[in-house]
Amino acid sequence: MILIFAGALFWQLWQFKGFIPRLVQDRQIYLFSCISLAVAFILLLPYVLASSAYGPTVTLEQARNIPQFMAGGRTAFFNDNFWEYWIGSMRSGITLHEALVPSLAIAGLFLPLLYKFPQRFALLKKISPKISYLKDLLIPSFGWFFLAHAVLFKLYLPNRYVARSLRVAIIIAAGITLMVLLEAVLSWGNQPTSQVKSIAAQFATALLIILLVGYPLSQDKFLDTDYMIGSYPELYEFIKEQPKDTLIASLSDEADNIASFTNRSVLSSREHAIPYHMGYFQPLRERIFDLIEAQYSPDLALAKDFLKRYGVDLWLIENSSFNVPYLADNRWLTDQQPVTQEAIKQLEQGTIPAIALLQNTCTVFQDDRYTVLESACILKEPNR
Repeated sequence: MILIFAGALFWQLWQFKGFIPRLVQDRQIYLFSCISLAVAFILLLPYVLASSAYGPTVTLEQARNIPQFMAGGRTAFFNDNFWEYWIGSMRSGITLHEALVPSLAIAGLFLPLLYKFPQRFALLKKISPKISYLKDLLIPSFGWFFLAHAVLFKLYLPNRYVARSLRVAIIIAAGITLMVLLEAVLSWGNQPTSQVKSIAAQFATALLIILLVGYPLSQDKFLDTDYMIGSYPELYEFIKEQPKDTLIASLSDEADNIASFTNRSVLSSREHAIPYHMGYFQPLRERIFDLIEAQYSPDLALAKDFLKRYGVDLWLIENSSFNVPYLADNRWLTDQQPVTQEAIKQLEQGTIPAIALLQNTCTVFQDDRYTVLESACILKEPNR
């Protein structure tokens, strides 16, 4: 956002006659923009000079060889579908569909059309000087968007530079459009030429007000925070009762929620597997590989070695996890190759994982979906 607003401030320094840029003559704008740009530079300088503890950002060449970046992957970016890549994607595109939520935001797209009829919409004359602020916001946003595409992934994700600002601009434009239309209808109705016009104007005004007020009330989630809701309170309560330094290993989706709902640590999870810094992602991927190998190996010694190496205290296992579809139908797990393919091959051959045989002896918690095994119990079991 600092880069976007810095771009907007820089853009305001220029005025155009045709395609020829010239510095603005307004001293107040000039001073404000320059001082603000200096502040932005100072704020960003530490990020430019400091080196990340997790190494450099993933390069374009590296990303093309990481399954998580492919279509359907954990952080899907590359897509052969032109519309999805440039418009629909939440990482590479502008996510226009999100900018048009709620539905009334579509009105913002019609604002440029109103400017084709300036005589019919008198309010536009008063608003026009302020409309330039939307342009000053969107031009640098799209500028950074295309620059981020040109230097993938040095400026992180292109979508981040345009999605939020586009949403703000469209919502403001929608509000302006609706108010301009309302003012035009009222002005038309107030003309003393016809009582019919007056009644029609009043009806149209009432309809618009009902629409504006009634639309939010008609939606189940007009303000959708998209918060995650925990579905297994008994599991969370059990984990909360464990010591605070408890480390939990799990391949299940619920591993994403454990830290938030129990304040206990997980060895790895899908949500944590963000591959933008190799110094972070590679060690995490090794954990995931080792966990898959340990959970599906028929050799209990390998599972014990895994528990000792990482200091795992509890092993959260989904009850259906020892079936082939659990692995084959989970895109996040199938991206973990070659270990997942090897695990699938073993299950197809009828090999029973060593951990599966301990579910009756080392279980400390169980419900309809999950089983929690105690590491201390597993380590005491004789190798098989």
